[in-house]
Amino acid sequence: MKKQNDEPVSIEKYVILGLVGSLEYIKKYIDILQKDFFQVDTARFLFSVVRKHYLQTGQVFGNDFQVWYYQQVKLDAIPEVIASEIEQDIFEDLQKFIEGLLISRDYLEQVTDQFIQRRKLELLQEKLQEYLEKNDIQQADKSILEYLSQVQKDDDLVQELDLSNSNSIKNLVEAFTTDRQNLIKSSGALGELWNNQMVRGAFVGLMAPEKRGKTFMLLHLGMLALHQHRKVLFIQAGDMSQNQQLIRIATYLARKSSMSEFVGKQYTPVKDCIYNQLDQCNRSERECNFGLFLDANYMPQDLRVKVTYEDLIEAIKEQPEYKACYNCKQFKSSNWGTVLLKPIDLGNPLTLKQAKIKYRKFFIKNKHQFKLLTYSNGTLTVSLIDQQIKQWKLENNYVPDIIIIDYADLLVCNKYRDFRQSQNEIWKQLRGLSQKYNCLLITATQTDAKAYDSDTISLSNYSEDKRKYAHVTAMYGMSQDKSGREKKLGVLRINELLVREGGLTHKMVYVLQDLKRGRPVITSYF
Repeated sequence: MKKQNDEPVSIEKYVILGLVGSLEYIKKYIDILQKDFFQVDTARFLFSVVRKHYLQTGQVFGNDFQVWYYQQVKLDAIPEVIASEIEQDIFEDLQKFIEGLLISRDYLEQVTDQFIQRRKLELLQEKLQEYLEKNDIQQADKSILEYLSQVQKDDDLVQELDLSNSNSIKNLVEAFTTDRQNLIKSSGALGELWNNQMVRGAFVGLMAPEKRGKTFMLLHLGMLALHQHRKVLFIQAGDMSQNQQLIRIATYLARKSSMSEFVGKQYTPVKDCIYNQLDQCNRSERECNFGLFLDANYMPQDLRVKVTYEDLIEAIKEQPEYKACYNCKQFKSSNWGTVLLKPIDLGNPLTLKQAKIKYRKFFIKNKHQFKLLTYSNGTLTVSLIDQQIKQWKLENNYVPDIIIIDYADLLVCNKYRDFRQSQNEIWKQLRGLSQKYNCLLITATQTDAKAYDSDTISLSNYSEDKRKYAHVTAMYGMSQDKSGREKKLGVLRINELLVREGGLTHKMVYVLQDLKRGRPVITSYF
C-alpha cells in the first residue's frame, strides 16, 4: 500500500492486517479507529469492508479473506488499482501475521496507539488551520476542547480497569499467577534472602564499592536465570569490552581461568561449621571426629571475624585429613557457618578449544537465550535500551524476562545538566522499563567514599542521590571488611538495605566465592 507520492505506509498496512486477522485486535480498536485516519486509498477501502463484516458477523475474515476477495473481483466490486495492491501487499503478509511470524500483538498495539494519536493530532491541525484561515477562533477553540475530551490513554503508561466488570476477574487471576513469578532462584541462604524479590516486574539494585565483584554477581544471576529457561538481556554499559565479557563468561562456564597465575594448585573456599572447626560437636552425623583449631583460644564467633587466610592454610597443613561438616538440621537455622579453604588442582589454563566446547554446549546445544549488548562508556541511555527491545519485538517477538545492566551509574541522561538530577531520572526511567516490559531488571551502583572505611554497607552509603532508593523494589549491599581479610578468604556478605515488600528473618548472608574461577557464588550461609 502506498500514498499517492509513493511513500510506504507500513503502519496503516499493519493496522489493516490486525483488523483482518485478529479478533482480539478488532474488538479493541474498531470503535477507536476512523476512516479519516487512513491516508492510503486501499487502507480506507479495506477499513470500511472489515468494519462492516465485523459488525454483521462479530468475526474477522482471517483465512477466508482471499475467498471474499475473489468473489468481489468476479463481481467487479473492487477498483482495479486497489485489487492489485491487495494481491501484492496483503495476501502473503496476512498469512504471516495470522501465524505470528510478521509482528507481535504487543508491538502492533503499540504502533497502533501511536498511529491513532498522531492522526488525531494531524486532523486537529488541519481543522485548526482551516478555522484560523477563516478567522473562526470560537470554532478552533471548540475543536481543541473536543480533542482533549476524547484523547486516548497510552497503554504503555496507563492501565485502566473497571473492577465492577465481571471480566476484571481474569486480571485478578493474572495478578496472582504472574505478578510474583520468580525468575531467578538462588539456592540456600542466599535464596532465602532475595528469591522473593527476583520476580517479574521488579527492579533490584546491588550496591558496593569498587572491586567487590558486582559484574561477577550480575553475570552469575544472568547465568542462573538461563538454567531456569529465562530470556536474559545483559547490557554492558562501558565498564568492560565485549571481548572481556566473553572471556569472563567462558571462565564462568569452565570454572577455570585462562590466566596461568589463577590455575594449577589453588585453594578454594568451602562451607564449614564453627563447632566442627573448634571440635565442640559430638553429633552422630558429624563428618569429622576432630577439630581444625585444637590449641587455639578462639570463641565460636571469632572464626567468622578473626581467622585469616594464613591461619586457615597453616591449620589445614597441620590437619590435612580434616573434613568440613554442616550435616545437622540446626546448621541451616543457626549462625554457625564459617569458611574453610580446600586445596584443588585446576591444571593448565583454560584454552580456546575448551572454551568453545563449553560455549557450544551451554548456549547453542541447550538453546539458552542470552543477548549481550556492549556500549562504549558514556553512550548508553535508557531510551536506547527501550528502542532496541522495541525492534526485537517487531522482528521476532522477543522480549527479555530479565534485563541486567552493568551498571546504572554508567548510563547517561541528556534531560538535565545537573548530574544528581540526571541520576535520579535514569533510575526513574529504569523502573519504568521494568514496568513497561513486565520484566525483572537488575543493576548495580557504586557506594560513596565513606564505604571504603566501613565493614558493612548501609543505606547512608549511597552515591550521588539517595532518590534511587525510591525507584527500586529492593536494594542489597555487598560488603567485605576494610582490612581485606574477607576478600582474601573468598567471603562476601550480602545484606538487605531496602525491600519494598515482604519481611525477612535474616538480614545478612555470607557468600563464599572464588572469583579467579569466575564464581561469585559457591555456597552461602547465615
